[in-house]
Amino acid sequence: MVRTSSAEEVLQGAAEVAYTELSYKKTLRTMVKKNKLLAALSFVFVIGMLYGAAMVGSSDGMNDRLEFITQGFINERTGESLIGIFGVSLQSSASLLVLLFFSGFFAIGQPIALATPFFRGLGLGMSMGYLYANFGGRGMLFSLALIFPHALISSITLIFAAKESMRFSLGFLSRISPGNNTAMLPVRAYVMRFVLMFMFLMAAAFSDAVFTRMFAGMFTGS
Repeated sequence: MVRTSSAEEVLQGAAEVAYTELSYKKTLRTMVKKNKLLAALSFVFVIGMLYGAAMVGSSDGMNDRLEFITQGFINERTGESLIGIFGVSLQSSASLLVLLFFSGFFAIGQPIALATPFFRGLGLGMSMGYLYANFGGRGMLFSLALIFPHALISSITLIFAAKESMRFSLGFLSRISPGNNTAMLPVRAYVMRFVLMFMFLMAAAFSDAVFTRMFAGMFTGS
């Protein structure tokens, strides 16, 4: 009886695990279906990252340029104040946000919204790939401490911004298409969403400044 009971408990546990896994997959599929555009832009971002990482070591000239950029990145931020790092970090992401915001007002602005996540991922993949390829574990620690916290928040924000920009741009395109009366998001709502996303970029820039001041010296020997 004890063995039978134990076998039944094992089977019941396995069934619960299988049911949970199926429910998770079903939920994930549902989320992707409801957010196809967001999923597509996220996929483009990942492709950009992979392509950027693959470019590392493709040529000596590429490695020299990446070394120059990386060393300049470290030296510039090590000597900057907290406010200075915050400003530089915010500018790099906010410029893309502004580009996405204005591209949404053009009926043919979709390519910009599509390209932005790709190039964002490309730069991130090249930076992290170079650091890991040339410095191993130390480069990975550098990425986790000084690049990843800011990149995570800002990249997710820019992907959402690309989605809003593309949807708004498609709304303009539908207005000039004959017989198409697709409802558009009100301009005020569009603006407020970008204001909210700008606040997220400010939070990302602040985290970048704090982590840089805390950990940059560990990688420069200062």
